[in-house]
Amino acid sequence: MNMRRTLLLAFLLAAGWCSGQRLVPYEVVVDSWGVEDLLVHDGKLLIAGGFPLINGVHGYALVSLDTLGIISQIGPFTAYESVDHLVSYGDSVLMIYDRVGMDYGVAMWDGNTWEPVGGTFNTAPRALTLFNGQPVAVGSFTQIGGVNVPNVVRWDGTSWMPLGPDLNGTVMAAEVHQGELYIAGGFTSSNGIPLAHVAKLTGQSWAPVGQGLNDNVVDIRSHSSELLLIGSFTHTSDSSVVLPNSARWTGSQYLPLSATPLASWPKLVYSPELGLMISDEDKTILNPGPDEQLLGMYHIKAVESFEGHLLAGGLFEYPSFDLVRWLGELIPGDESTTLDAAGMRVGVNMWSGLGYHPVNGLNQFEVPKGSGNHVLRDHSLCAVGVSNGNVYAVPDLFFTQSRGYHGWDPGPWGADTSEAYWRRYYQVWKMDNGLVWDHAAHWADPGYVPDRRITTWPGNGDQLNNEAPRLAPFADNDLDGNYEPVSGELPMFRGDASIYTVRSDKRAPLWSGGPPMGLELHTMDHQYGVPASDLRHHVHFQHYWAINRSQVTYDTLWLMS
Repeated sequence: MNMRRTLLLAFLLAAGWCSGQRLVPYEVVVDSWGVEDLLVHDGKLLIAGGFPLINGVHGYALVSLDTLGIISQIGPFTAYESVDHLVSYGDSVLMIYDRVGMDYGVAMWDGNTWEPVGGTFNTAPRALTLFNGQPVAVGSFTQIGGVNVPNVVRWDGTSWMPLGPDLNGTVMAAEVHQGELYIAGGFTSSNGIPLAHVAKLTGQSWAPVGQGLNDNVVDIRSHSSELLLIGSFTHTSDSSVVLPNSARWTGSQYLPLSATPLASWPKLVYSPELGLMISDEDKTILNPGPDEQLLGMYHIKAVESFEGHLLAGGLFEYPSFDLVRWLGELIPGDESTTLDAAGMRVGVNMWSGLGYHPVNGLNQFEVPKGSGNHVLRDHSLCAVGVSNGNVYAVPDLFFTQSRGYHGWDPGPWGADTSEAYWRRYYQVWKMDNGLVWDHAAHWADPGYVPDRRITTWPGNGDQLNNEAPRLAPFADNDLDGNYEPVSGELPMFRGDASIYTVRSDKRAPLWSGGPPMGLELHTMDHQYGVPASDLRHHVHFQHYWAINRSQVTYDTLWLMS
């Protein structure tokens, strides 16, 4: 039986979350301790970290994955040892290794043999780069092979040599920018020269870089014509420029990079496919700057393309169809995003939650927008139905999340919920007037490429998978029942901007042990971009369609928050 009920909720005077990527499971499963770096070398993907298992079998710290899916151990590692900072070096790969309780240092792998480079460091280096064709290691070490050294050294092919005088604090990062070597970290001077956490090599000495910064720098990266820096700093060292944990050095001055303050352990990550990212323990910022986007994932350490898959490694856990942990594939789509057309900024995610983000735990119901004041922690629906005296239920997101159960899962009712299904439906669709009317005006123009949100709008279900023929509303210009954006057909939505989601309780038996209700829940969150004098400026609307896809007739159905 198909029973439809509609519910409209309005949040009065009550909300940033944009994204363009989501994580889905990949064929390689990393167990615990995370991934520190990824690198494609000689047709193989190198995976580095502190893990003890890969795909359920022992694989420690550094492994290779070939095009046939064969995983091979690299190096003499055992449990609780780690590798990071993979750097291509001719036909070989350099890396930092940490064999806890045994030795630390830099090693090289030539595709067949793994061996340390020079002697053992008395503590593991913090970063590794190449300068004038030579490996450069930095950190807080004071000895290599029992010989005293400064905390920046270079490998001359035979031994580690000092590079500049010692610094009075840990060097956390090193980067070559426009042909010059820059370092950054916790230091404030070298040889009596004030440096304020950033320095560059000038001859045999370290020179200050502008006025420097007021606190530690943990990572730097050369990007276009600028040197980018992130850390715990909040200003330049003279307090003349406010820099909330990230900055750009233009060659003559420090300027803000992102306006978003960073949490612990931030990392600068770059990929040609996506551009620049800053990722910390609770968020990822894509293309930091005025048009930055916040992705609903955190602690990404590396991004690398391999065999047509864009892979991310890090210290994250991400609840896609299956848990994505430490290593996953990035694909286009928004698993969460925000609406801010009205006087608030509200986050909406694919798991049926409003406000609170279940992956990173950030609040996303900001009123008024830009104030930092979040007036609602979370909102998620549960459903209860009664049929012939029997009670059926679908728990809300927060009940299921806290217990590892399933309630509402993204996607409509269908027979097969394997990879093709979750790649299509594990996302949300954000629409606005400009996007839709642009498509209406230009769909027939030569060379026009419609936005991904237009082309992937789930107007039709896959009937071969027993999905309903009509899902999301659309303008069916030729009345044939098929959504055809290449012919100028358009998504239909409410308000001036909206977010559409479709969910169902198809996996709910995994938590209750009983039959699912057979419900499909379509949601249209929407706002109006009107002046503050208009009451709609202060309202976030939710419109629900509850559709019964089961054979059970419910005498009563409640949707409750």
